[in-house]
Amino acid sequence: MSRTISAGLKTHLQQPVSQLAYCCRITRRDATVFGFTSDNLSFTFEGIHYEGAAAVSASAIRVSQGTGVDNLDVVGLLDSDQITDTDLLAGKYDNAKVEVFVVNPLDLSQGKLVLVTGNIGQIDFADGTYTAEVRGLFQRLGQQIGEVTSPLCRVQRLGDSRCKIDLGAFSFPQKITSVVSDVVFTFADDGRIGPYYQYGIITSRNGANNGESRDVKFSARNNSAVTITLQLPFASAFVVGDTVVAQAGCDRTFTTCRDKFSNLINFRGEPYIPGNTQMLTPGRP
Repeated sequence: MSRTISAGLKTHLQQPVSQLAYCCRITRRDATVFGFTSDNLSFTFEGIHYEGAAAVSASAIRVSQGTGVDNLDVVGLLDSDQITDTDLLAGKYDNAKVEVFVVNPLDLSQGKLVLVTGNIGQIDFADGTYTAEVRGLFQRLGQQIGEVTSPLCRVQRLGDSRCKIDLGAFSFPQKITSVVSDVVFTFADDGRIGPYYQYGIITSRNGANNGESRDVKFSARNNSAVTITLQLPFASAFVVGDTVVAQAGCDRTFTTCRDKFSNLINFRGEPYIPGNTQMLTPGRP
């Protein structure tokens, strides 16, 4: 990654002793911008307020000249009012843009030296401390581009532009009747098949989670109730009486597309192509 640096900052870095502050600017997908610095005092730089003494530190930064993946972990304490565990659980920082750079806090007119730019990947936090993985731009080169044959449907999500089904016909308002844990709850049996909502989506329609969605891991009918198990918990626990919208799930198989959604015309898979195991089996006819 090419870098530019002002003559003033370059001269400062060449001094036997330099005064540097590491800064981290985070831009969420909703365009909200946060600034943090390792310096003891807060300051404003390029129109962004950088909170001082926010206990933000960075791991060793590795930046390669070739196509290797640049990586960085940013560690901080949730003692800043700007970052909360509730927002982290709600996914508000997923894929947020990150820029890490250094400045001379005694002379901000010297500009900055950018160290790493990228996006937030996995976030781990426990006991009031979080670690956010920052993925460099070359991370995207490691992703698969294009499609390969698969017995399962390759649409990104049920109801998208390739799937084309009307999700309104497969989404139903429900009222929570019991809460077992932060990922397990029930609502009244609506007569649909046991795993009807498995791999579907639950969207909250009231309370602290209003508008947030989570994927369904398991769905089952028992004792006149539908039990839902989520992949991940909502930021705030449900209570009895909360309302949600339960959307049907799809396991991307040929039979589910045909029997459950009557959508074979848009099925994006090849269920009848033999797999590698069958093709390599000796003695096959």
